[in-house]
Amino acid sequence: YFEAIFGPYKEKPLYFCLSQILHPKGRGEVTLRSADPYDPPVIDPKYFSHPDDLEVIVEGKIYHVVAVI
Repeated sequence: YFEAIFGPYKEKPLYFCLSQILHPKGRGEVTLRSADPYDPPVIDPKYFSHPDDLEVIVEGKIYHVVAVI
């Protein structure tokens, strides 16, 4: 996987920029799918369910773009 995506850039300078929210305001939920203990739970992370979370991630990306310029 790594070689397929980054192989052409192996000998070139590369800059990665990752943003993440350490304390999201949105809350997901984990619920039981059934009474069977071997049945996996239903996981709904509800990413960006709180508007502030999207604003924070966009601000992080803007900061990275400005830092590179």
